[in-house]
Amino acid sequence: MKRIIALFFVFLICITPCFAEEFTNPPITDGAEYLTSGELEGLSAKLEEIRQKYTFEVAIVTENEMSGTSAMASADDIYDYNGYGAGANDDGIMLYICRSTREYHITTHADGMRVFNERGIKYLKNNLIPYLESDDYYHAMVTFADLADELLNMAANGEPFNEKQHETKDILIILACAVLIPLLIAHIKTSNQLKKMKTAVENDYAANYVKEGSKRLDFSRDIFMYSNITKTEKCDECGGSGAKKGTQPVTCSHCNGTGQIQQRRQTMFGFSNVITECPTCHGKGKIIQEPCSACRGSGSVRKNKTIEVDIPAGIDTDQVMRIGGAGNAGTNGGPSGDLQLVIRVKADEIFKRDGFNVNVTFPVSF
Repeated sequence: MKRIIALFFVFLICITPCFAEEFTNPPITDGAEYLTSGELEGLSAKLEEIRQKYTFEVAIVTENEMSGTSAMASADDIYDYNGYGAGANDDGIMLYICRSTREYHITTHADGMRVFNERGIKYLKNNLIPYLESDDYYHAMVTFADLADELLNMAANGEPFNEKQHETKDILIILACAVLIPLLIAHIKTSNQLKKMKTAVENDYAANYVKEGSKRLDFSRDIFMYSNITKTEKCDECGGSGAKKGTQPVTCSHCNGTGQIQQRRQTMFGFSNVITECPTCHGKGKIIQEPCSACRGSGSVRKNKTIEVDIPAGIDTDQVMRIGGAGNAGTNGGPSGDLQLVIRVKADEIFKRDGFNVNVTFPVSF
């Protein structure tokens, strides 16, 4: 009898690991076809591992056309009515992206609202937005998976992300109050003491004639302006060729690399030769057989870039500054274009500009 009971417990121990959480849907449904087959396979395996590790739904859904009235409504409906979720309460989180409207939403359900609290969702969005703005959807999804794993691990250890911590701006506000409040109290006390002094008489002299709102000029210098722009740059992976690393575009056999074809057509006046764009290579003269995975064959990628512009003293409204090579990447591996800045100078209420001169009317006492 004891042997039978022992064998029964051994049987239970052996079969226990075989029971894993079964999810109704795959971790990624890429309706917008953002991912290559290799990217889809690798990322699906990564998300599946996270789902099984925490028994928690972590999913990504993309659509070409939005199925709901908004990104939030679409994400919620897909999650609620398509069997997403883990456990009795359908715990989980989903990243939704729509190609046509370029909108996204992160929806959380049941225990997901505790694990991914308000600050946790903000943390996710701050890390995803740079990739989404530059159309780098693969790395946006990888980042979502990595951060979901990070926040789920924190919650599993009893410390959901940043739930009891202060944000940086909160700390700065506290520090500012700690410094300014004592200074304000000291100023009030000093002012009260000065009012009691009979020999101290306030006299502003020339300050009585200063026009309210006037500006003080302490120095003259050029202005350096920093601006964030979104532009296309030559793809680092393929060098702008659009072909997979290690391969090269091949010459189009239809037009022999000219990008044009000559056709002989009959008209009411006779025959004529017409030169048109090659329909096979679309005028490029080359055909990419194996596209680059980073730029998908375009030869360029969208990036956020900070540019530094030297605004010279004396520049005026409607003048145009040209910044060579700061524009979008050229086609077929060509050089980048130029960035043109049209200057607008805001008028001042006090100082009036006359060409390169600045005039101001100021009352002087005699």
